Amino acid sequence: MKTTKRVCTGVGAIAAVACLVALIFSGGWVGHDWLPSLLRASVAEAAATSNHAPDLAAGNRFWVYRDTFLNSWIPGNWMPAESAKIIRVFDPACADQPKSGTSCLHVRIEEWSQPYWAGVACAVPNPEDVDKPYWGETEAGGWDLRGAKRVVFWARSPSQSRIQFKACIMGDKPYGDSQKRPAATSYITLTPDWQEYSIDVGNADLSRVVTGFCFVTSRDAQSEPNKAIDFYLDEIYWEFPEKPAETTISSSASAPAAPEPNRFWVYADKNMNDWVPANWMPAEASKMVTFVPDSRDNPQSGENCIQVKIQEWQAPYWCGIGWGTLNPDDPEKAYWGETPAPGWDLSGAQRVVFWARAPRPCKVQFKAAFIGDKKYGDSSPFGPATEWTTLTPEWKEYAIGLKGVDLSRVVTGFCWVTNKSAQPHQNEPVEFFLDSVYWEGVSPAERKTR
Repeated sequence: MKTTKRVCTGVGAIAAVACLVALIFSGGWVGHDWLPSLLRASVAEAAATSNHAPDLAAGNRFWVYRDTFLNSWIPGNWMPAESAKIIRVFDPACADQPKSGTSCLHVRIEEWSQPYWAGVACAVPNPEDVDKPYWGETEAGGWDLRGAKRVVFWARSPSQSRIQFKACIMGDKPYGDSQKRPAATSYITLTPDWQEYSIDVGNADLSRVVTGFCFVTSRDAQSEPNKAIDFYLDEIYWEFPEKPAETTISSSASAPAAPEPNRFWVYADKNMNDWVPANWMPAEASKMVTFVPDSRDNPQSGENCIQVKIQEWQAPYWCGIGWGTLNPDDPEKAYWGETPAPGWDLSGAQRVVFWARAPRPCKVQFKAAFIGDKKYGDSSPFGPATEWTTLTPEWKEYAIGLKGVDLSRVVTGFCWVTNKSAQPHQNEPVEFFLDSVYWEGVSPAERKTR
């Protein structure tokens, strides 16, 4: 594995952590037996004293990485256990064309092996055993980052790798993040040139954050699965619009925003009310669909809209994405109604309203409450749906009628599906945009588990 050598200067625990990462982390797991005792003591100090308010840098930025890892964020959470055999280069001091400064982070996977996926997360230090990563199983200090809007990062990839990026990935642990489901991008095809990307955290519970940044990738996500992939990251930070009035460490969750009267939102600038667009269908959908939940390309209202693009059809020549409730058994996975989970009682709702457009006319069908065939799915056995709809270049309002539908339990709030044979131009890419998605005529107070 590639190693790095850097000269570190600075005083105190945070500087020591940064030196530790830059000197000995690349290509391995933090905290091996050869971790120098002096640095181990410094990391222990950082772990024990990390319960302080974030000190925002210029531009109201709370840094994760800039030339090196900062603010005691440690990239020690390698996933799964086999990842050390998959990720052959993890170089946080790479001098190959950094976005800024003198260094960037270089990741290389030369050959895939089982289970054919890998990821690395940056987490707070483990106060009980600094030789091991912190996984939220025991008490530790976390950051109160309420007020942050985005996790911003720059990335490039000569091999045009497809990577997903996340934050707050330990919401299922007893002492993990307060946000129960990770904030995440869709899989992104990185370009050879540096580009800015971001993870939307504006609607997340950030009262306790213990995992500040994460990347994951898989063999199946790549356009050329048998080739090596390289990608580079730089300038990773949490962005605040203005300095929070109070920034203290807390393990309590903040109260959710009150629903707007008579409109129960699925999407308005961002996914809302814990509706998660994780139900990708079929398994091959990830090879066909590019999904951008924060596109700035002419939104219907606000700053963002949803962009969906199908560059090339593959068997079985259809795909779709549903917005489902959180999976209480594994927040990393979509909920398909196989086990108990809270659902919304939306009785009395009249329509599911949404806006849509397509630069080139294409045909799409829209649905809601579509897993009524599952034991713990939606209460309606057959999901309400539109006819196949030809979308036009201009924004237009559409609706799914709900008359006579049993809405006493809803676990899938919205869905789109399309296929190759439905398109007027079957051999050309399909692209469409969605915005302002909401249930009309109801304001539920809470979810209930059936």
